Amino acid sequence: TRDGSVDRSALARRVFGPCTITREESRESYVLTSEIPRDAVVFDCQPPHLYRAWHAPGAEHRDPGDLIEGLYRLDKQRTYFVYCTHGSQAAYLAELMQRSGYDAYAYDGGAARLRRTLET
Repeated sequence: TRDGSVDRSALARRVFGPCTITREESRESYVLTSEIPRDAVVFDCQPPHLYRAWHAPGAEHRDPGDLIEGLYRLDKQRTYFVYCTHGSQAAYLAELMQRSGYDAYAYDGGAARLRRTLET
């Protein structure tokens, strides 16, 4: 404020990003899912070498930064399913997509868990 005091709301503010959000903080049912929604566009946000080693059938590789920058190019009439190496970055991306008006979900777990699920 003008008198030099700190606004209480600024002190209570928390900023979340792919490196700061914890698994417990991202456990909102509206973001996380344990199943790939039918007809969803699947985005694999692992590093390229991990995508090449394994990815879900039909998954498109997307760099998380490129996905965020290119959100406006995505069709808002589609459903999106995002997964990453450990799961926390996908939760952040899906929530960001939802806040931008997309029907998006993140896998509740990382790529290794998704692989085990799909292969059983």
